Parts: sequence; structure tokens; C-alpha cells
Amino acid sequence: MSEQENLTLVRRYCNEFLNKRDLDLADRIIAPDFTHNLHGFGDTNGREAWKQTIQVIVDAMPDAHWTVEEVVAQGDTVVMRWTFTGTHSGAEWAGWPATGAKISTPMVAFFYFAEGKISSGRTLADSLDMWQQFGVIPPLAEMIEQAKDKA
Repeated sequence: MSEQENLTLVRRYCNEFLNKRDLDLADRIIAPDFTHNLHGFGDTNGREAWKQTIQVIVDAMPDAHWTVEEVVAQGDTVVMRWTFTGTHSGAEWAGWPATGAKISTPMVAFFYFAEGKISSGRTLADSLDMWQQFGVIPPLAEMIEQAKDKA
């Protein structure tokens, strides 16, 4: 596929698969043996497992939304800078019951293509900042003050 076709596929991945919750689209644009590493959460192996991961995110944050900020393609690789937003008002997330916290986390994702489909991906995010927004880890300034108080 051309770089432009890869860019179009990644935009569909974001806008239709993620934001419109069209999980069936994954069967057409993601390879069955797709692998993905989500920073701070580990590896997911297989398209079906990835669809389940996205469903867990949406169950925890029903208003989850991914906003594309910038996309660049080179050969069979597409890099996207995007912002994830959501409110933890639904199901448990990583062992934490709903906090009601609104989060906004910038991310960078790398998508790799083979045979016309997304074959693998890697998403990098500031997990510490995200957990601080959830309210399960205190802000850095507060942690520093606590450390000073103990010294």
C-alpha cells in the first residue's frame, strides 16, 4: 500500500474503530495476528484480544475519545500524535473502581503495515500523568512535599 493509503487506514482506525466503536471494522483493517504494546499496560497479541482491550477502555470510560493531532507516514510505518480523553465513570479500570476523574493524555502511536492491514502497533503515553489525573497517585509536587516532611 502507498503511504497515503496507510495514512487513510490509520485515520479510519482512529475515527471509526475507536471513536465510533465500530469493532467490526477491525476485521477489515487489522491483521488477525496483530500485536500491540500499550505503554504501561503491556502487550496484546491478536486482533480479537485488541478489540477486547479497546472494549475494556470504553467500558471504563464510556466517553473515551481519541483526537488525531498529527500524522506522518514513511514507507510501511505511520506515526500518529493524538490525545486521549475520557471520564472514568464506568467499569473498573486496572483494578480501580470508577473515580469520576476526567483525563486528557497525549500519546504517540506507531503503526506498522503488512499486506494491506495494520500488522502491529506501539502506543506511548505518560502513564504517571494519567494515573495522577485519575487521582490514584498524588501529583509530583505533593509527593516531594511528603518526602521532605519525612526527612
